[in-house]
Amino acid sequence: MANTLTYNTLEDGERNLIRSLRIASDGSEETATSLVDVSAFNCSEVRLASIKGFIADFQIELLWDATTDVPICAFGNAASVGTGVIDIDFTDGGRYPGIPNTKASGYTGDVFYSTLGTTNLDKAFLVFHFIKIA
Repeated sequence: MANTLTYNTLEDGERNLIRSLRIASDGSEETATSLVDVSAFNCSEVRLASIKGFIADFQIELLWDATTDVPICAFGNAASVGTGVIDIDFTDGGRYPGIPNTKASGYTGDVFYSTLGTTNLDKAFLVFHFIKIA
């Protein structure tokens, strides 16, 4: 059996890209799995503006795709039992432009994610707000 991953695009506007991700884990890890393929969203890169949702008992790391993927941030808790609510705003209420791509060697503009510490029946539902860069 494999993890059940459900992706939805909630908004694909001129400036904003909002994607949701639902994970129902079978205990196996996701490694550098695509969350945003910029070529599918008519932009060359994105900035990470916010993350909202919940995650149960494991950790997720977001990565900029490059020759050697570059960590953006990690959230959740792989070490403790319980469910965690995620509400992270990287724009400080719109005062800042979000987390920009580092443009490391071989970067593509895409965003990947990896999981750490998943066990059978762990779940997460997350909504990611990205700002599109032409």
